[in-house]
Amino acid sequence: MPTVLIVDDEKNIRATLARGLRLEGYRTEEAQNGRAALPTVDEGGIDLILLGRSDAGNGRPRVSRRVAGPRAEHAAIVLTAHGSIERAVQA
Repeated sequence: MPTVLIVDDEKNIRATLARGLRLEGYRTEEAQNGRAALPTVDEGGIDLILLGRSDAGNGRPRVSRRVAGPRAEHAAIVLTAHGSIERAVQA
Protein backbone atom coordinates (compact mmCIF):
# COMPACT_ATOMS: atom_id res chain seq x y z
CA MET A 1 0.00 0.00 0.00
CA PRO A 2 1.55 3.37 -0.99
CA THR A 3 2.34 5.74 1.86
CA VAL A 4 1.81 9.51 1.72
CA LEU A 5 3.42 11.86 4.23
CA ILE A 6 1.40 15.05 4.71
CA VAL A 7 3.43 18.01 6.00
CA ASP A 8 1.44 21.13 6.79
CA ASP A 9 1.23 23.52 9.73
CA GLU A 10 -2.59 23.44 9.61
CA LYS A 11 -3.91 20.45 11.56
CA ASN A 12 -7.30 20.54 9.81
CA ILE A 13 -5.70 20.46 6.37
CA ARG A 14 -3.55 17.48 7.36
CA ALA A 15 -6.55 15.65 8.78
CA THR A 16 -8.75 16.31 5.75
CA LEU A 17 -6.09 15.23 3.26
CA ALA A 18 -5.27 12.14 5.32
CA ARG A 19 -8.91 11.09 5.55
CA GLY A 20 -9.46 11.45 1.81
CA LEU A 21 -6.28 9.54 0.98
CA ARG A 22 -7.12 6.71 3.40
CA LEU A 23 -10.55 6.38 1.79
CA GLU A 24 -8.72 5.87 -1.52
CA GLY A 25 -6.56 3.12 -0.03
CA TYR A 26 -3.38 5.00 0.86
CA ARG A 27 -1.54 4.76 4.15
CA THR A 28 -0.85 8.22 5.62
CA GLU A 29 1.61 9.81 8.01
CA GLU A 30 1.41 13.40 9.22
CA ALA A 31 3.86 16.05 10.41
CA GLN A 32 3.24 19.69 11.28
CA ASN A 33 6.47 20.93 9.67
CA GLY A 34 9.56 19.81 7.78
CA ARG A 35 11.65 19.38 10.90
CA ALA A 36 9.00 17.12 12.47
CA ALA A 37 8.83 15.15 9.21
CA LEU A 38 12.54 14.30 9.17
CA PRO A 39 12.34 11.19 11.41
CA THR A 40 9.57 9.74 9.24
CA VAL A 41 11.50 10.54 6.07
CA ASP A 42 14.66 9.01 7.53
CA GLU A 43 12.80 5.77 8.38
CA GLY A 44 11.98 5.36 4.69
CA GLY A 45 8.91 3.80 3.15
CA ILE A 46 7.39 7.10 2.04
CA ASP A 47 6.18 7.12 -1.56
CA LEU A 48 4.92 10.71 -1.77
CA ILE A 49 5.13 13.85 0.34
CA LEU A 50 2.46 16.53 0.22
CA LEU A 51 4.28 19.59 1.54
CA GLY A 52 2.46 22.76 2.52
CA ARG A 53 3.99 25.77 0.82
CA SER A 54 4.54 27.57 4.12
CA ASP A 55 6.95 24.78 4.99
CA ALA A 56 8.55 24.61 1.55
CA GLY A 57 9.43 28.28 1.70
CA ASN A 58 9.91 28.76 5.43
CA GLY A 59 13.52 29.87 5.36
CA ARG A 60 14.83 26.41 6.32
CA PRO A 61 15.99 25.24 2.88
CA ARG A 62 18.12 22.39 4.22
CA VAL A 63 15.09 20.81 5.89
CA SER A 64 12.94 21.35 2.79
CA ARG A 65 15.62 19.83 0.54
CA ARG A 66 15.93 16.74 2.73
CA VAL A 67 12.16 16.31 2.87
CA ALA A 68 11.33 17.11 -0.74
CA GLY A 69 14.49 17.99 -2.63
CA PRO A 70 15.72 16.68 -5.97
CA ARG A 71 17.74 13.88 -4.33
CA ALA A 72 14.87 12.61 -2.20
CA GLU A 73 13.88 8.97 -2.66
CA HIS A 74 10.20 9.86 -3.05
CA ALA A 75 8.05 12.22 -5.06
CA ALA A 76 6.88 15.50 -3.56
CA ILE A 77 4.06 17.90 -4.30
CA VAL A 78 4.04 21.40 -2.84
CA LEU A 79 0.57 22.67 -1.90
CA THR A 80 -0.38 26.32 -1.62
CA ALA A 81 -3.52 28.37 -1.27
CA HIS A 82 -1.70 31.46 -2.55
CA GLY A 83 -0.30 30.48 -5.91
CA SER A 84 1.89 32.53 -8.15
CA ILE A 85 4.76 31.76 -10.50
CA GLU A 86 7.23 33.38 -8.11
CA ARG A 87 6.05 31.26 -5.17
CA ALA A 88 6.11 28.12 -7.27
CA VAL A 89 9.72 28.79 -8.24
CA GLN A 90 10.64 29.46 -4.60
CA ALA A 91 9.01 26.21 -3.49
